[in-house]
Amino acid sequence: KCGVYGLDVIIGNEKVRGIGNLGKHPTISMLEKPILEIHLLDFSREIYGENVTVTFKKYLRDEQKFSSVEELKKQIKIDTFSDF
Repeated sequence: KCGVYGLDVIIGNEKVRGIGNLGKHPTISMLEKPILEIHLLDFSREIYGENVTVTFKKYLRDEQKFSSVEELKKQIKIDTFSDF
């Protein structure tokens, strides 16, 4: 189901909490097929090209189109404090 999820992401031997949006990117540009975008919490290492394992922990809310990127950023901050 498209929407925003609380996630655990395994990178090597490290487990990191994250927020993920599975959807079509409606605020930025509507995509034809859903993609998964992940924001890792308290993480700053470069991991492009590495394999990761993603576990969906909790469905937080429906995907929605925001009136601006700034409104989207505000909601992402709220989402990161969700209990999952």
